[in-house]
Amino acid sequence: MVDLGTGTGMIAFASSLILGSYSIGIDIDERQLVETVHSQLYGVLLVDFVQAYARHLPLRRASYCVLQNPPFGVHRKGADVEFLRTASMLGAELIVSIHKDVEGALGFLEARLKELGYRIVVVEHHVFPIRATY
Repeated sequence: MVDLGTGTGMIAFASSLILGSYSIGIDIDERQLVETVHSQLYGVLLVDFVQAYARHLPLRRASYCVLQNPPFGVHRKGADVEFLRTASMLGAELIVSIHKDVEGALGFLEARLKELGYRIVVVEHHVFPIRATY
């Protein structure tokens, strides 16, 4: 499992804990990754963290599952789509991605995913606050 834009590593840690699978968390922010590898969970679970830019990953193309909570594209337009493209370039069989629910977002995401050869199978709308962790 690959967590693009891992930040604090919570998705990577949770995936490893719940699924018992090997997870790779990738983020460009070195300071954040240093904090993440000092977590009590690091070393206990099958998780590695890599500092890399989402467009240029040091991973081979394989049948990954990508779980991600990408930047929403609110502050930098297109950032969320860039993460979807990266997941596609990795050869992801399954992409689970959390996106901000704004008007027109679902249709926009469906069109971008179709261009990449994917389709949205299940969409769930949940309202829950996610506090900034850094």
